[in-house]
Amino acid sequence: VPLRLELCDPQLRRLALFFVQPVFPHLLGHDPGRAHGIDIPGAGAPRPARYLAVVGGQRLLQGILDLGEYTFNRITTGKFSIADGATIKIGGTNSFPDFGSSNNNYSFGTNSTTIYYGSTGSQTITPRDYGNLSLTGTNKTMGGGSNSTIKIFGDLTIGVGVTLAGSNSHTYELKKNWTNNGTYLPGGPNNKIVLNGTSDQVVSTDSVSSLIINKSSGIASISKSIKLAVNLIDSSGVFDISSFSVN
Repeated sequence: VPLRLELCDPQLRRLALFFVQPVFPHLLGHDPGRAHGIDIPGAGAPRPARYLAVVGGQRLLQGILDLGEYTFNRITTGKFSIADGATIKIGGTNSFPDFGSSNNNYSFGTNSTTIYYGSTGSQTITPRDYGNLSLTGTNKTMGGGSNSTIKIFGDLTIGVGVTLAGSNSHTYELKKNWTNNGTYLPGGPNNKIVLNGTSDQVVSTDSVSSLIINKSSGIASISKSIKLAVNLIDSSGVFDISSFSVN
């Protein structure tokens, strides 16, 4: 799928391309004067050649943007959005691109995908309202400090060999499934997983601090036995443990 990255502010497109063009080899010869964005034709996931500083807002409309070990941060006002079906991949020890501290500066399509795949050290996961969130590589740490909430409108997948460490008071709100093929360390008694999607949801993990079922429709279920450090709260909805145990 070709990559399309749109520069949102028409007044800043020429200046923004001045920053973007030198670091994507695929863009050599691109005409900033006629640009309504950046099109990188062909399949695959092109990577920048160095760190990227951008002007204004950015929309990842389609394809895969693989940042490798480099950052992709704004230097003026603007928002970052990812459309349904598009994917951003973040390597090294980097967190999500910095477009400001407010969640209002970020927009994720519910069917978009964010992949943290760093394997050179611990990688911090920025609390955002993600579509699908996939963690591969090695160790990941949930960032944002105490009382942070990370919302995932799709699936959360912890890959083989990955350890995800939370803090004492992180809340994960999921609309779909939690799949743990690695290791999840809740980090403290105030850490919560909340299932609040409207379709069926499955949790596959070994242990959590607190599991909260808050569903207006659909069934929440588990695919293996779970150890709870604190409690299970079924505030609304159906929770099916099948032949497994929760204790």
